[in-house]
Amino acid sequence: MKRPDAAFTLIELLVVISIIALLIALLLPALKNAKQAANTLKCLSNQRQVGVSLQLLMQDHEYRYPPANMFNSYSWCAPYENRSDWRNRLKDFTNGNEMWKCPNALDPGGRHFTSNPAVMREVRSGDSDDVRPLPEEEIGRPAGVVIFFDGLQNKSSGSCEPSGRAIDGTWGKKFVATATDLDQNLAIGANIDVISNSNTYRGKPRYREGGAVGQSGNLLINFAYADGHAATVAHQNTQRRDLRPNETSETWWK
Repeated sequence: MKRPDAAFTLIELLVVISIIALLIALLLPALKNAKQAANTLKCLSNQRQVGVSLQLLMQDHEYRYPPANMFNSYSWCAPYENRSDWRNRLKDFTNGNEMWKCPNALDPGGRHFTSNPAVMREVRSGDSDDVRPLPEEEIGRPAGVVIFFDGLQNKSSGSCEPSGRAIDGTWGKKFVATATDLDQNLAIGANIDVISNSNTYRGKPRYREGGAVGQSGNLLINFAYADGHAATVAHQNTQRRDLRPNETSETWWK
């Protein structure tokens, strides 16, 4: 008996289903990558907005970068009182908390950017009263010095530490042209979200833009620079020189 033209055999149906499944398998990674790339662009946009806000704050403070955090109070600190975290000081210039987020962070948390301690370090109890934050003019290479970047998140809050204290020396190093380690890549560290409060990797770089977790995979990070631009950089292209201004906070924090 001749079967109706509109009917499918079981084999034909299975073939169609297999083709659809194959197409889905091919498309899903592409869709995931597209979403990740869009998130990276949003993160870069947020970093640029934070950079603009930072410039507005500095105009009111002799064009000096703010301290990353304050654990002591000095005579020059009055404008910063009750806003210990450098990100809190930008509240008057930022549009809510979304500006501080990176959509590629695994935990939505609060704020996902960490400061470069060679530019914005913490005020410690042992510092003297004549300390001053780093002036903008001492950066020396504004298009090449990173001010803040994608950071590791704190487990309790989902936010990043305000200062990556030991990512390049205890408080960050000064640029010296004859240094032998300028071309060395930055450390990868834990490279996970989210870490415990006591983890020694707090305040370190997080290569989240390529979806990598741990020390392998597509290690990409977003950097915000002193001249206001932001860029996505692969780990193999990061260099210690990126974190070193011509002068450092150690010069100004006597």
